[in-house]
Amino acid sequence: MVHNSQEEKDNVKKENQQVDAIPATKKKDASKKSFTYRWENHRYLAVRASYQFFNAIWTVVMAIGMFLAWLIAVLAT
Repeated sequence: MVHNSQEEKDNVKKENQQVDAIPATKKKDASKKSFTYRWENHRYLAVRASYQFFNAIWTVVMAIGMFLAWLIAVLAT
């Protein structure tokens, strides 16, 4: 089978045009970081410290919840 390189180039060009036709609001922006990532890596120390504080609290709450779930499962059997 012989591939026509010009035909392949045309197909790639058409695909690129179709992608460009999609509105910018519909495209996924890969460069956009999540809120928690930006919060964790913020340039101000107070913002980063608040992330660490709330993350520590959330970790403790989840650990207590997991322990209670384990305890209920053990007592239920």
